[in-house]
Amino acid sequence: MSQPDDAEAKNAEPAAEPKHRRQGDEEAQKPPEPAPRQSEGGASEEGYPASEEEALRALGDGAGEDAGLPSQHAQYMDIIKQITERYAGDAAGPSIGTLALFQDTVEFGGDFNTGGAARRRGRASFRIDLDRLARHLRGFVEPPNFAAAVSVLLDRHLLILALAPGTGRETAVYNLLDRLPNPGGGQTRPECRLLSETAPLGAPGWRPDIRHCAFVVDLDGAIETHREDEGLTADRIDERWISETAAALRETRNFMIVLTGPERGALMEAAERSAHVVTTLGRVPAMEIIERRVLGTDRDPGRRRELHARLTACGAGELLRECPEPRVAARLAEAVNTGRDLAATVRELRDPTGEVHRRLSRYRKPEYVSFAVASAVLEGSGYLTVSDAALDLYAMLVPDEEKPPLSRLRFRDQLGAEQNWIEVAVPSGEAGHRGAPRVRFRRPLVQQAVLEYAWTYLDSDRPAFIRWLRRLMTHSDVEVRARAAVAAGVLAGSDPAHALHRLVLPWALDGSPLLRQAAATALDLLSTRPGLAGETWNLLGAWAAEGGTGTAPRRLALVAGAAAGRIMGSRDPERALSVLRAVLDRDDWAPLPTVASSILQLIEFSHVRQVLAALLEWSAAQDKSPLVIKALSAFVFASTEPAPELAWAVRAPAGRAREPRSPLGLLPADEDAAPLLLAHAAEHRSQLVPLWARALARKPVQTQALARLRSCLETHADRDMAVRAQMRDLLLGIAAQPGQHRERLLYHLAAWARDTARPNEAAAQIHTALLRDEPVPCGRPATHALLWMEER
Repeated sequence: MSQPDDAEAKNAEPAAEPKHRRQGDEEAQKPPEPAPRQSEGGASEEGYPASEEEALRALGDGAGEDAGLPSQHAQYMDIIKQITERYAGDAAGPSIGTLALFQDTVEFGGDFNTGGAARRRGRASFRIDLDRLARHLRGFVEPPNFAAAVSVLLDRHLLILALAPGTGRETAVYNLLDRLPNPGGGQTRPECRLLSETAPLGAPGWRPDIRHCAFVVDLDGAIETHREDEGLTADRIDERWISETAAALRETRNFMIVLTGPERGALMEAAERSAHVVTTLGRVPAMEIIERRVLGTDRDPGRRRELHARLTACGAGELLRECPEPRVAARLAEAVNTGRDLAATVRELRDPTGEVHRRLSRYRKPEYVSFAVASAVLEGSGYLTVSDAALDLYAMLVPDEEKPPLSRLRFRDQLGAEQNWIEVAVPSGEAGHRGAPRVRFRRPLVQQAVLEYAWTYLDSDRPAFIRWLRRLMTHSDVEVRARAAVAAGVLAGSDPAHALHRLVLPWALDGSPLLRQAAATALDLLSTRPGLAGETWNLLGAWAAEGGTGTAPRRLALVAGAAAGRIMGSRDPERALSVLRAVLDRDDWAPLPTVASSILQLIEFSHVRQVLAALLEWSAAQDKSPLVIKALSAFVFASTEPAPELAWAVRAPAGRAREPRSPLGLLPADEDAAPLLLAHAAEHRSQLVPLWARALARKPVQTQALARLRSCLETHADRDMAVRAQMRDLLLGIAAQPGQHRERLLYHLAAWARDTARPNEAAAQIHTALLRDEPVPCGRPATHALLWMEER
C-alpha cells in the first residue's frame, strides 16, 4: 500500500534506546566515550559523517569511507580486483607448499659441497673432494665459453667468474677444477680447497702458504668470521689486486677460482680491461642438459622423442620455460634416472617455497631482506616506489648505531646477483619517457611465499614489519595502499587468530579511515582461504551488531560494512546484505556512505536483484524512520553513481596486466560511463520504479534524488539516446504510481528544461512524453501542474 503523498511528518520517530542502556545499571552508569571532534563543515575529523545532514551531503558528493576521496576509493578497489584476479589465475598453476614451508621439510642446495664435511667457524679452508662430486662431472654440458675459461685458468692461474646464481656456476667450477693438471707433476689432480676465510686475501702482499693447490673462493657464500671491512668483497677486486694475486699464484704454482655475482664496484672496471674476469659462460639449453644426463652420448632419435614426450606430458616444458636454470634441468634428469614420479617432481620444483627458503636463509643481510619484502608487498609497482619502501623498512630493521652510510645501499646493484629472482622492466605498451620500470618476481607465487616466509621465520623483525605496513597503509599513493592491504591479507592467512589481534583489530579500531579500509581488505582476502569464510562472516556480523554509540563500536561497524561489499560479498550476497542492514540500522549516521559504497559494489558484482529486493524491504515502512531514509539515500547513490569498474578499470588483452594511462599513475574518471542501474533500467524496472517513487516522495531524500536525477539527465541522457530511452520509461513508470508523482516530475522536468543557465534537452523530451502519456489525475488540466507544485 502506498504511503499518503508528500505527507511529511513534523517530527521524526524517536531513535531506539541504545542497547547498552538496556544491559543493566552497571553498564548504563559507564561514562560514554568522547565523541569525535567536528570539523568546520560538520564532518568528523576521522573521515565519517557525524550527522544526518553530513551523511546525506557526503552521498551527494559521492564520498565514501576513503577519507573523502571517492575517486581514490574506486581506483583502490580496481587495484584490489586486479591483484586477486592474478592470485586466482596463479592458483590454477603452481601452489605453495605450506606444510613444507612451516614444518621445515624444504630441501635446498647452493653452497659448495666440501665432501660432506660441515663448515665450522674458525677453519680457514676445506678440502673439496671431486671424487664424491661425480654427479656434477658426469654428463656435464660445456657452455659456449667454457673452453675459454679453462684457458684463462691454465695460462693465468687466476680466474674470476662473475656469474649470477642459478646459472650452473658451481658445477662449472667443479669441472674447471677437474680440467687442471697437477702443477707438481703426476697423473693425479691438484689438491682442491675452498677458502672460507677471505680476510687474508684482502690484505696487501698476500701469498699462499702451500704449493701445488687449486683454491676456490666463494664470495657469495663464504663464511666470514672477520669484520666486513677487512675481508675481500666483489666490489674491492680491482686491477691491482688481480695482478698481484695472479703473480703470487703463478710463483707458488697454484691456481685460484674466485666466484662472485655479476660484476659491480671496482670489478666492473676490471672486467673491461682484464682477461682474468669472465662475466658469462653462455647459456646451455635446459633440454640438452637433461638429454646428456639421461641418455649420455646416445643420440638415438627414438629415445629422444620418448624422453621429450614424457617431459611434456607432466608439464616439465612449462616448468623449464619458467625456470631455465641448469639446477632445475639436473633435478628433472635425476628424477628420470631414479624412476621417481616425474609429475610430482615438476610440482615440487614449481612450488616457490624451496627457492624462497633457500634464498632468505642464505642472504640474511637487512638490505637484502628489505628489498625482497618490499618487492613482495608492492609487486607491480614502480622501482622507485619499491626502493623507497625498502629503504624505510631497512631503517626500521637496523638500529641507528649499526647502519652503514646510505651510499652503501644500492638495491638495484643486487638485482643481477643476490636478487636475480626479481626483474625490473618497462611494461609492454609504455614508451618513451612515460615508461616507468616496474618490479616483479620472475616466477608465479614467489610474492606470496616471500611474504609468508618473512612473517613466519624472521621473528625479531615482525614488529618492524607491522610498523612498516601501517605506514604504507596511509601512503599518499593509492596504489601503495591497495597493494599493502592485499599483502596484509596474505599474511593474515598464515595464522588468522594472531593476525586478527595483531593487525586487523588494531587497524579497525584506528581513527584513520585508510587503516580501517586496510582492515576491511585484509578480512576480505582472509575469507577466501578454505574454511575461513564462515568465521569471517560471523566476525563481521558481530561487529555490525555491536551495541552502543561509542567510537569503538562505530569503527568496527564501518569496517564490517566496507568488507561486506568486497569479494566475500560477491560470493555470498545474502550474508553481505544481512551485515549491511545491521550496519545501516545503527543509531548513528556514520556508516551510511560506507554502506552505500558497498551496495554499489554488490551491484557491480551483478547481484542487482538481491540488492534491490533488500532495499525494498528496508524501506517498506515508507516513514521518516532513520532506516528508511538511509536505505533510500543509499539506493539513490547506487543507482546514479558510475560503477567503479566502468569508471576506473583499464581493460587489456588477456594475459597482460592493466596499467595506468597516466605517467602520474592516475586514471581519469570516465564521465560518460552511465550508472549500471540507468543503463539497464528495463531489466529491473519492477524494482526500480517503487524505489524511485519512495525516494522522490519526501524529504530529505527527495532533495538528493532530484539533484542526482537532474545530473544523470544532463550527463548521460543528453549524450546517450539508449540511456535517455531507459530513463524516459523509468520516469513514466514512476509517474504512473499512485499519488502525486506525475505532477512532481512534470514540475521539475519543465524547470530543468527551461533553465536558461542549464537547459536540458532530455528533460524537455521526457516532459513532453509525460504530457502525452495520460491525463493528469483528478481531472486537473496538465497546464495547471506547475501552479499546483508551486502551491505545494
